[in-house]
Amino acid sequence: MIRALDEIATVNRLGLVAWDVADGFSVLRQGQKNFPVKDLTSDTLLPHLAKGMPESCVVVLKDFHLLWGGGKQALATRRLRNMAPVLRKKAQYLVITAPERSIPLELKDAIVALDVPLPDAEEMAALFEEPHPPGAGR
Repeated sequence: MIRALDEIATVNRLGLVAWDVADGFSVLRQGQKNFPVKDLTSDTLLPHLAKGMPESCVVVLKDFHLLWGGGKQALATRRLRNMAPVLRKKAQYLVITAPERSIPLELKDAIVALDVPLPDAEEMAALFEEPHPPGAGR
């Protein structure tokens, strides 16, 4: 999915950034403005994006669905609902990856869910044929 987003970001001149709770931010493609990278927790991530995310930017939130469990669900859901109209106006996009579709009911109208199939044998073989620098992850 990151590869497809990178192609889309290139064509549309969008910045592309990924975030996960373990490693924080990774700038995959710099946009028209620099992305403000900071060390954040899951509690401070959405406020940071709401205030500092540059226009024309895609942020991939890896495994963000895990924050929808427990007591943090209400806060994360409300923040996302509050952010949605502003994001649309500024060509800002959040992509949330998850192993299964588990969208909170309150976000059904604010989120577009896509099912991305696993790679087939030919696509997997191509991954092993491409040259990768040592330590480069996918």
